[in-house]
Amino acid sequence: MQKKQKIGQVTLWNYNYGSVLQCYATQQLVRKLGYDCQLIYRNETGINKYLFILSDRFKGYIKYIRYPKYIKRFNKLRASTRRKSLNMLSKDNLNALQNFINKEINSCGKTYSKLKKDAKTDQFAAYISGSDQVWNASWFVPNPVYFLRFAPKEKRIAWAPSFGVDKVAKYNYIKFKKYIAQFAYLSSREQQGISIIKQLTGRDAVLTIDPVLAFDAEFWKKKINKNNTDIIKKQPYILTFFLNEPNKTAINALEKIKAQTNMNHISFAYHYKSLNQNDSMNIDGSPWDFLNNIANAQFILTDSFHALTFAMQFKIPFYVFDRQYTHDENQNSRIKSILDLCNVSNRMIFNIDDIDIQDLIDFEGIHTILKKERNKTVNYLKNALYAVAGKPEGEVYNDN
Repeated sequence: MQKKQKIGQVTLWNYNYGSVLQCYATQQLVRKLGYDCQLIYRNETGINKYLFILSDRFKGYIKYIRYPKYIKRFNKLRASTRRKSLNMLSKDNLNALQNFINKEINSCGKTYSKLKKDAKTDQFAAYISGSDQVWNASWFVPNPVYFLRFAPKEKRIAWAPSFGVDKVAKYNYIKFKKYIAQFAYLSSREQQGISIIKQLTGRDAVLTIDPVLAFDAEFWKKKINKNNTDIIKKQPYILTFFLNEPNKTAINALEKIKAQTNMNHISFAYHYKSLNQNDSMNIDGSPWDFLNNIANAQFILTDSFHALTFAMQFKIPFYVFDRQYTHDENQNSRIKSILDLCNVSNRMIFNIDDIDIQDLIDFEGIHTILKKERNKTVNYLKNALYAVAGKPEGEVYNDN
């Protein structure tokens, strides 16, 4: 068998259940299309590590000087860094995430100079950036790696990236316009992202769904059964999964549903005092446990995009709530986009009176829409890889 061509993957991939699973789904899909896939990330060592940190801070200070009216915003964004979000996860959860990454994700850290050197050779036939918020348009120091700046333009493919917000911040506009225009293929996982790309580049991007939706529920159930650790509570339960402290509406919604159903409550991974009652159970675990708990719940309450998408996949009634970010940037565009696409925008709850457990979700309608979008999404990546990397050689991956 001939050696398969390798595709370089750049994305957010650690310390978050949704990020880890979308990274995993991308690698599974690229393999299914007939290529190898390796997650690559910047990893400076020695003196270069400290030079990189100093350079990043210098760029930040320049932004402070050039855009003084945004200083308060910059400070809030700095205060809500990904690293600080780790404080909300237990050591057991972090270990479970890392164990999943070690076992399931093909990855390699490289210096920026090595990334550039590799990109000039045929070691990687193409590079994909996405999914998740790799193009977060409010972050004040954009990461050039997420825009594949180390690679030739003709090798760059945007893979369902999310901007996170409805528009590009003024302080990022020029750089985003330049960076995004220099991609060979463009897509976004939200309608607002398509509009942003059109405004920045004049090009028509393809609306794609998140990589986890590129596979149907049966695919994920097979994975759950293969990796299940059997921590599910046997009685019917309501599952909560909130990445940030739930708002008052979410807390009241949980109490309302509990009173109407007499069900117990499970919170997964993120445990907040406001949700902990006498009949509550806190559960930790791996990404497989995360999926297992969603697949067996009777109701899902969340502020998470990926918890929402898996609830859709497994046909579990769900309610979504405004996420209370530690900064003031509203990043709900990706959630609103998928809800609108599937005609269930009413499941985004802002008022407790909108909760009606007798109001059934048309999951068959959702799955019909997702099947159509899945085909379009897979064809986009397939065609982009064929054009950039050439048709695959050897056997196409077949999941069992």
